[in-house]
Amino acid sequence: MRQSKNKFLLLKGTYEYSSKKKKFVFPLLDGDSITSKKLRHIVDPTYDSTFKLLFGMRGAEERLKALLNAFLYPGIIQKEIQSLTYIQNAMHRLNEKNNNNSLITDIACQIMVDDQKYVVAIEMQLSDRGTLSKRLFNYGTTLRYNNSFTNCLALGISVSSKVESNYTKLQKKTYSHIEDLEYLKTILINVDIELKRMEAGENIQINQQNLEEDGKEFIKLLGIRNWGTKCDNNRFALPEWDISENSVINECINILSEISDTKLSRMILDEQYFEDIKTENYNAGMDEGINKGLIIAAFLIFLEEKEDEKAFQILKSNNVQVKEDEEIKKILKGKKNSDVNDFIEYLNNYNFFLNSS
Repeated sequence: MRQSKNKFLLLKGTYEYSSKKKKFVFPLLDGDSITSKKLRHIVDPTYDSTFKLLFGMRGAEERLKALLNAFLYPGIIQKEIQSLTYIQNAMHRLNEKNNNNSLITDIACQIMVDDQKYVVAIEMQLSDRGTLSKRLFNYGTTLRYNNSFTNCLALGISVSSKVESNYTKLQKKTYSHIEDLEYLKTILINVDIELKRMEAGENIQINQQNLEEDGKEFIKLLGIRNWGTKCDNNRFALPEWDISENSVINECINILSEISDTKLSRMILDEQYFEDIKTENYNAGMDEGINKGLIIAAFLIFLEEKEDEKAFQILKSNNVQVKEDEEIKKILKGKKNSDVNDFIEYLNNYNFFLNSS
């Protein structure tokens, strides 16, 4: 008989083989244990390739809806996502670091909630070097700008970082002057911290709501490298049978367990290339990409709210500087020339060009 399915949140990564019972024994956080005749080995879901396989490609819409519902609208039935479609998201081709495509966010999609459209930028990363919130701001602002959406969300999931999980709404120090920017809300989730809170029996608050069991299970799955036992085959060991009452979690585990060794080797190689790209960008300060989002935000406020002071603070508090007029014209391509020229004059007046005195 198959054992109970509700053990995933209590499962520890350690296990032992009982020669007497001829079974693998997994301890649980509550002091109990579960047994399994065989092991199921799953691939790390936080690789760029595996994360997109689970949530970012055609056919994965329902899994992504479940993830977003769990994190963005926990316990709010009336806020459930009605529909979801992916937005084309240019990125580097794997293993081609020097190609000309832009590396944007891991996943971009449009959702319908309460008959309102939102554009969502989603970024999954293993660590935060202090740029995650800025990059989310850049992704969200750029997507809003390119797709003419009024409402925009940016969700950042970090497996291990110094950033506290919260509903930031840009309330970081560097963004203190645009915390009321209603068209972009940023949510950061630190998986490592939340796993420790879960083990301590504490509530987890994301998006100003207590996370429910399905949200906790997504955190548990995405954080398996923090609690699971990694085996010689670069996979993590779980019991052979379904261990969750959440069908989406079990579906994700099944997908991760069916990845072939050949495909896994390719994913690990691809992940190294991705990390090289991100490291290069980080070492360069990621100024170009970050500045683009900040400049777009300042331009939109300059036009929409006619507030020079607020636009000034966005750029000044983040030390944004531009090289020449053409940089602004390229970023704001498609906007009215008169508006762009007014904005360039504004930047000149406030010494945002590198050659300004």
